[in-house]
Amino acid sequence: MERSSRLLNPLSLRIQKGPAAMTAAEQRLMLSRLEAACRQTRWNLDLIVRQIGHRAGRMADGDHGACKRPSVRPSLSLWTPAGDRRFHEYVSRNRFERHAEIDALSRGLARQEQAPAAARSRLPQTYNRVA
Repeated sequence: MERSSRLLNPLSLRIQKGPAAMTAAEQRLMLSRLEAACRQTRWNLDLIVRQIGHRAGRMADGDHGACKRPSVRPSLSLWTPAGDRRFHEYVSRNRFERHAEIDALSRGLARQEQAPAAARSRLPQTYNRVA
């Protein structure tokens, strides 16, 4: 029973076949999935960096004396040097709070950026063209 379920599992079939026995269509599909995962991880990492910047800006704006608003154009924000220092302090504090998440995504991104090159090297030469 265990042996028959293993044979019906597509993942185990892929492991048994190996990358050399995969068809070109399966290899291209695998390559596109690797590239999509890399794009998603890069987007997630950029999102965290944007969130850190926005949160630091809100925290610094909440502090009194971080910026002086001119009476002529109230929408224009002029940061004081102390407010600028406070903003950068909040950025470093927020980065430190989320450093584990940033490090994990950075390591994953480094690994995922190498995977498509390795997959392309296994493709037949006719499919190695960049579209």
